[in-house]
Amino acid sequence: MARITYSGRQLMRAAQRYEEGLLDKVSDIVFETARLIQTQAKALAPVDDGSLRDSIEMKMLGKYNAVVTVGVHYAVNVCRPYW
Repeated sequence: MARITYSGRQLMRAAQRYEEGLLDKVSDIVFETARLIQTQAKALAPVDDGSLRDSIEMKMLGKYNAVVTVGVHYAVNVCRPYW
């Protein structure tokens, strides 16, 4: 069996690289999830003139925060039956 040794500095660098890669993946997952929610909301929105569908937007509020919004004032009344 091979023997593996790490100094404290090497171990800390390896842990930091792992953490950076992991946090990048989490950020990607947040972005993709919000994009999927936006896409699904647009697909389910009833279409008359398309303004409701076109007003559904996704915005990243930071690296790990996203929000999907609807911009038209009547969205609550139109979407209420689906709740």
